[in-house]
Amino acid sequence: MKKVICALMMASFISLSANAHCAKGFVQSYAHPGLFGSQSQVANGATADTTYVLGGKALKTRHGMSIKNKEHVFVSHWANSMLDLMRVGQENGQKFDVKGAVLRSELAVVLADAFDLQEKAGAKNFPDVAKGYWAESQINAANEAGIMIGYPEGVFKPDQKVTKAEFFATIAKILDMETSEAVPTLNGKKIAYIPQWAYKDTNEVINSGLLTYMPDKNAAINNQYLSKEQAAFIVGDLKYNLAYYKKLRVAQNAPCCNCNAPVAIKVKMNDRISAKTANAGECFTATVTEDVVINGVAFPAGSLVRGKVKCVQRPGYENPGFVKVKFTKIENKDTELAFPKDISEVRSTLTKNPNVIARFLGFPFTATARVAGVTGRYAAGSANIISNRTEEFGDYVGGIFVEGASLKGAAAARSFGNSFYTIGKGIFDLSKILVNGTFGVLYEFGDELLYVFAPGLSNDSSLNPNEELVILF
Repeated sequence: MKKVICALMMASFISLSANAHCAKGFVQSYAHPGLFGSQSQVANGATADTTYVLGGKALKTRHGMSIKNKEHVFVSHWANSMLDLMRVGQENGQKFDVKGAVLRSELAVVLADAFDLQEKAGAKNFPDVAKGYWAESQINAANEAGIMIGYPEGVFKPDQKVTKAEFFATIAKILDMETSEAVPTLNGKKIAYIPQWAYKDTNEVINSGLLTYMPDKNAAINNQYLSKEQAAFIVGDLKYNLAYYKKLRVAQNAPCCNCNAPVAIKVKMNDRISAKTANAGECFTATVTEDVVINGVAFPAGSLVRGKVKCVQRPGYENPGFVKVKFTKIENKDTELAFPKDISEVRSTLTKNPNVIARFLGFPFTATARVAGVTGRYAAGSANIISNRTEEFGDYVGGIFVEGASLKGAAAARSFGNSFYTIGKGIFDLSKILVNGTFGVLYEFGDELLYVFAPGLSNDSSLNPNEELVILF
């Protein structure tokens, strides 16, 4: 028994030390559902300040792209680097919006980076692309490669929006896929704003599968333009499908494209990271399953990949929640190497659910803890309401006597009315929080029960032990 206790204490110490090392500068949000808005906890890991919000909304984060086959597990992605590059380049006093339409200059930058296009010496500039323009070299490189060309009048129009049809026509130049001239559809819906001349190109891109994991598919179907985020993601997917997965055929007369094979690290998860239970700053590990060489250093199968949770949003009513992770380094017995800031892509190749015994063993603890947490915070909220209303009531009753004794009849009457209003408002707020809290408790318990019997429903917001991933950079 002494050995067991010592082992538990040592494990706790190691866990605390690891998490203390990881938990710096993060923001996380817990949101429990209610009928009148969520109950949220916002914590600042840098200062350990914590704020509880009743009737508020869960904190949103600017997250990266989702892991393939894991819609609500996010990781910093190559597309994020492209968006940051666009953001710096568009320093013209306007707010940069990743959901805004992609511009011709921005698309040239994304294509040039993806396919390693270099501007040749003595390249002829477009007259509407000023010397020193932020995307000058990429525009010239894309034009020389034949991926993007100028207009008949000899200009490039760098700040013009790229229509959806033009974007698909550009991508179709590279692909050799079966296609048709039928009206293009995605997920059973007709794609709007596609003229007949672009039907064939659009269907070729659809048949390539590049739109399968695209962010915000409904917007892509209904809007005239693709967003900057969507364009960067699709081009990134094209790059890695050509260079690594090799599932797409390149057209014989395709523009010059250089796709350097990325480093691919295949791993198997050791820990469970879930939007339901993970905490920001938490560390996790995965085991390398195939030998890999990175920067000339060999990392054999069995090497360790380390990571940490960057941000969590708890699942709630009509909210699947999400977890954002970061792979930080890979290490063997002799060497450790930091991962780049932005992963090129992460794909889940084998998904698993925790076994039924593990789920049943965990249920009494997780369900009790979540219900107790919701109950306790709503109780604290009720105590706060009672304290505030008591203070207000006392102020107004005191005002009745002070103003009455000062022969201020109208003011005394207002204080008298406000005292009754305060009582009524207090009763209403307490009733509201009671109903809200009851709903939250029932929902949390039901959600935990659902996880025991149908864990697959939350599988796309978690990484489970023995799941296999491919990390590309």
